[in-house]
Amino acid sequence: MAEPQDRMQVLTDFITELDTRFGGMRDDELDGAFTEFGEETQPELMGLFLAIVDDHKVEIEFVNECAFLLLGLFLFYEERLDLSPPSISRKEVLRAIDQVDALFDKLGPRVDSTEGDDSGPARLTVLDSDGPGSQEAAKREVISSDETAEMDPTLMDPRNFPILEMEVPGLYSRIWEGCLVGLLEEGSIDEDMMLDLFKFYLVVVTCLAVHVPDVRVTPN
Repeated sequence: MAEPQDRMQVLTDFITELDTRFGGMRDDELDGAFTEFGEETQPELMGLFLAIVDDHKVEIEFVNECAFLLLGLFLFYEERLDLSPPSISRKEVLRAIDQVDALFDKLGPRVDSTEGDDSGPARLTVLDSDGPGSQEAAKREVISSDETAEMDPTLMDPRNFPILEMEVPGLYSRIWEGCLVGLLEEGSIDEDMMLDLFKFYLVVVTCLAVHVPDVRVTPN
C-alpha cells in the first residue's frame, strides 16, 4: 500500500502538470475552459464561489488560484480516477451548506475576542436566487463579531470534518488550505474570507461524496 506522502504526491504532481498545461493555452482557450466549467458544468458551485468573492468585496483576480484548484479537483476525478461527477444541483448545494454549517455549530465559537466577546460560528453564503449560479441574489448570514477578534486556528483542523476522512477530499484539502494560507499571508484575503473559502471547499466535497466513491489514490 502506498504511503500517504506518495498518494499526496500524485495530487500535487497532477496540479503542477495542469498548471503547466493551462500556462501553455492562449487566453481565449483558458477563458473558454473556465467559462465552460463555471456556466455549463458546475454553475451552482461556481455561483457560490463568486458570491463569496463578491460578498467580501475582493477582486476575482486575487483568488483565481482557488478557481483553478476547484476546476483541478474535478479534472483529477475525471482524468486520473476515471470518474465523472455530474453537475451539482442547487438543492444539493443548499443541503451541503446546511450540513457544513451544522458542523461548525457543533464546534462552538469561531473567534477568540480580545474583549472577551466570543461569537457563534459564521454561516456560509447561502444561495437564494431564481436562476442557476446567480451570485447577485446570494445572501450571507453572519453572526457579527468584534472587529478585534481573531479566528480560532483549530477550526480548520481536518480532524473536525468526517468528510475529509475520504481519500481525495482529505488529501486535496491540504492543497486547498495551502492556497488559502498563501493568499492570507500575501494579503489577498482576510481571515473571514479564508474561513468562508474553507467552508466552501467542504460544501464542494460534501456534494461530490454523493456521486463519487471513496477511491484510493495510487501512484503510477
